[in-house]
Amino acid sequence: MKKRIVLYDRDPFYGEKLSEALSKDPDFPYPVILFTDREKLEERIRQEGAETGDLWILDEKTAEELRPLIGGAPLVALAEEKEREESASLPTVYKYRSARETGEALLRLFSGIEEGTFSAALVKTRLIGVVSPVGRALKTGFALTLGQLLSRKTSVLFVSLELCAGYSALFRREFAADLSDLLYAEETGRALDPAPDSFHGMDVIAPAAAPEDLYPADPKRVRKAVLQLAERGNYDTVILDLASDYRLIEAFLPCCRQLFMPLLPDPLSEAKAAEFKRFVGRRFGTGPLHRLRSFVLPGEQVFSGDRDFAEQLVWSETGDFVRALIGGTA
Repeated sequence: MKKRIVLYDRDPFYGEKLSEALSKDPDFPYPVILFTDREKLEERIRQEGAETGDLWILDEKTAEELRPLIGGAPLVALAEEKEREESASLPTVYKYRSARETGEALLRLFSGIEEGTFSAALVKTRLIGVVSPVGRALKTGFALTLGQLLSRKTSVLFVSLELCAGYSALFRREFAADLSDLLYAEETGRALDPAPDSFHGMDVIAPAAAPEDLYPADPKRVRKAVLQLAERGNYDTVILDLASDYRLIEAFLPCCRQLFMPLLPDPLSEAKAAEFKRFVGRRFGTGPLHRLRSFVLPGEQVFSGDRDFAEQLVWSETGDFVRALIGGTA
């Protein structure tokens, strides 16, 4: 049975407008059942039950009141204050935004439900994607720096979706778990063993051991494996070092609350960035573009092969740039 959205808001005008907008959106694949009368909504729950595979979208007050009646069915609250997205006890979507952005937030929640990863804890995990259509823009270096600095105040999982990234040579070590191990654990239904390495304050999933482990994999399966690990580890933040594989970008991009795109200061870089933004706009609308921040990292990065690459990043100009970016002095 195809999943549906059951929608109710105490403001019937808002509910009708949101229902109409989602129903007309060609990129929103789920039918919407709208209730404008709370008594009829409760009658429907009592007669048919809530465990139907539907996603329940209710205004925050009603969601809290009907939570015991709905039981374990997926329930999302529509909040009137943006800050409630972070602090509410339920998975929450801020209601006063464009219908397109609301639909994108709901789709992100739906993807978790379909893959068995839906939970309030996971929804509150902050996924940060680092992506660039430009080579040698220090994308991975920026992602590593961001992860290290954020890990001083929060729990961080760093996941590399790159191939042939040279981690063993750069860091002069072998990592206990890589993306190949994670995909195998997901395929067999086992917990990841061994667990991710702790590296400079963050847990790290190194790049896949071989391209053939990643290329044939369904991107949704890769996303499922990462999200399940994020939930099991109860991480506050997940840093995704996204490669140029557009299949994986499409799978992860709607899940990311923040997107960073390092570039180079030349016309070719600008042209590639513009083309990438057009792709994102056509595929996902303007929502992800509002979360995307592009920049050119300062100066020429010079690193010594005799010292730890990751540590050098933190104390380089890139490290200073990231500190200013995240508004801290870590």
